[in-house]
Amino acid sequence: MGFFKKRTANILKNITGKNELQSATSYSVLVCEQGATVKTTGSTSPIFVDNLGDFAANDKFIVGSDTTRFKTVSSVDTSAKSVAYSGDGISVSAGDRLINLGADGGSTEPSYDAGVTIYADIAGNETRDNPITVDAEGEYSYWIAGGQIVDELYRDSSGSPAGNKQDLDFDHEDIETLDNTGTPSVMGGRAFLTGGTTAITDFDDGVTGQIITVIAEHAITITEGTNIFLDDSENFVMAATDTLTLVCKADNKWYELGRSTAARSKLATLGDNATPSVKNGTTFLTGGTTTITDFDDGVTGQIITVVSEHAITITDGTNIFLENSENFVMAATDTLTLICKADNKWYELGRSVAARSKLATLADEATPSVKNGTTFITGGTTTITDFDDGVTGQIITVVAEHSLTITDGTHIFLNGSTNFAMTATDTLTLICKADNKWYEVARADSGA
Repeated sequence: MGFFKKRTANILKNITGKNELQSATSYSVLVCEQGATVKTTGSTSPIFVDNLGDFAANDKFIVGSDTTRFKTVSSVDTSAKSVAYSGDGISVSAGDRLINLGADGGSTEPSYDAGVTIYADIAGNETRDNPITVDAEGEYSYWIAGGQIVDELYRDSSGSPAGNKQDLDFDHEDIETLDNTGTPSVMGGRAFLTGGTTAITDFDDGVTGQIITVIAEHAITITEGTNIFLDDSENFVMAATDTLTLVCKADNKWYELGRSTAARSKLATLGDNATPSVKNGTTFLTGGTTTITDFDDGVTGQIITVVSEHAITITDGTNIFLENSENFVMAATDTLTLICKADNKWYELGRSVAARSKLATLADEATPSVKNGTTFITGGTTTITDFDDGVTGQIITVVAEHSLTITDGTHIFLNGSTNFAMTATDTLTLICKADNKWYEVARADSGA
């Protein structure tokens, strides 16, 4: 299951005849699919927009708060960025907002019955009514599955549209900072930086099934026993950059899923046997020439990279499953990346061989391929919006030999949520996650 994010807000309205605001009691809020902003003034179909939002054929929309301009989408043109509608023409002006009512059940006027799915809890176990009625203070809240951009339509006590909120972005999972206490809250979150050096004995406000990752920014101890259960039943003394991943089970206790430490992030050497241990590690040098048929002590979700220092064979079948169902005869400097799945078997994510380990050159296009590679030189100045042929866990580094832009959003997510205008000698390192999107790990910016 993906992550969930909470939205809490309140609505204020003007007091008639006064320059004052008051809580908009008795209002309701419809959380709806992302709409679109009109680009070109006109009075006939289609309507040209800045972007298409989530519009699709048969969706219904109103223009701003005007229910007399209630239309059904007949088609969308992704190239022209236009929305065609059926029936008589309506007048729209540049800057107007088309409110996307989705598969609304109304025929001549909106029913407001087709909002997006929202939830009453962090884990997405319980859906809640949409529209939402605000409380006496004009406040409302809901949980929503991450990876969405939505609009909100406000309606007054009579049910008439009274305003909207546009392009609410729930597309990124935030990293929050824990309170510097023994039992910091992890409500609503999945990734947390430590907030100080106070030893942690529990995490408050967890819910069954919630998975969290703690990233150490300090020297801090996570205490084993009572509320937190760690590997080997020992406290984890974390140093800066260490990580710990835990799951909250039905007994409201936290159980370790995995960890990484500064010491373990260095290259370790495998035992020279057929089933060497990879306990708690990520990157390993081969320890000899003995053919490998399995890796012992792996845990579900663990990703390892084997770096060959010898001529050695990794055997396909039974415990290790490789591309093309063939053994991999590794030569010195070859690498193999594998993931341990729930069946305790290892599955290939990617590999590099001597010929591929050299710097490759990206195609001069918007979505160049990075198949089987790790380090790439730019091939031209075309703006890049995605990297094709990536696999989960693949890490790539782009080395700029040109001035070009890496675009943030949709397929690539960069620090600061802004594009990276690269110049010669700049570098950008990214990782491909399970959603097949690329996320920034690091960069070097020459400042040129």
